[in-house]
Amino acid sequence: MLKKFFAIIEETYREAIARKTIVGFFIFSTIIIVISFFVFQSSTVKDAMTKMQQTNMQGGKPNIATDVIMVSVLDIFWTIVSFVLYFMTVCVGVFATTGFITSQMEKGSIDLLLSKPVPRWLYIMGRYIGSITIIFLEVTWFVVGMWCVVSLSTGTWHIAFLESIFFIMLGFAGIYSVVVLISVLSRSSALSIVIGIGLYFISFLISGAKGIEKLVTTESKSTLSYVADVLYYVFPQTSDMSNNMKNAILGNPIEWMPVLLILGLTTVYISLSVYAFNKKEF
Repeated sequence: MLKKFFAIIEETYREAIARKTIVGFFIFSTIIIVISFFVFQSSTVKDAMTKMQQTNMQGGKPNIATDVIMVSVLDIFWTIVSFVLYFMTVCVGVFATTGFITSQMEKGSIDLLLSKPVPRWLYIMGRYIGSITIIFLEVTWFVVGMWCVVSLSTGTWHIAFLESIFFIMLGFAGIYSVVVLISVLSRSSALSIVIGIGLYFISFLISGAKGIEKLVTTESKSTLSYVADVLYYVFPQTSDMSNNMKNAILGNPIEWMPVLLILGLTTVYISLSVYAFNKKEF
């Protein structure tokens, strides 16, 4: 069984390479890393950092204010990079991996698939884990590459930025679990992509609505508040992972309840996908 599972994952990797989308993401990430290297090695940036260090050591004593400014600038930089990467991961990841599910349900492919002595649930799990690990490798390559480039250039090794990999992947895994279910039910890659990317933005709308609700004190909750609460516990909340990612970079406490919630919802949606795929007639 385990051998068959890894064979499905390997097949997912080969399909990813054949589609060229994942390769394109890797090339794009590498180009950004190389550009960042030359930017941070440019005379302008180096002169700015040198002047800051000279200001920091005026009078032979460290200037705490300059250290704080330097750290704050880097914190803002890492936060922006992580947010942009999160958005790119969801959009490109959903677009690149949705076809892995729908392609196996096409006429001819599904007939060959069902003729093999492999349980149906193994195909869903193999494709899901294969897709997640592919995106994980892409995200890790970009994050570690950027971290090394900036850290070597500035001399400041901000370890907390590496934690963004966990929260980015957790958010993507939650959204992709819904994408897998929609793909199984509809066999439509286009619909799955639209819903997957839409959930990313809906999550931030729900988070904003709940934030406004906390600021406005009323005797009774509005209908919109109840709808926001239901949607919050029904769909994976990627906005919570963004907040945790920011908290990790800035050194603030992590909220673990949203992490447990998104893990639970991911398990539920993948279980529903497996059930739907087992019951589906082809």
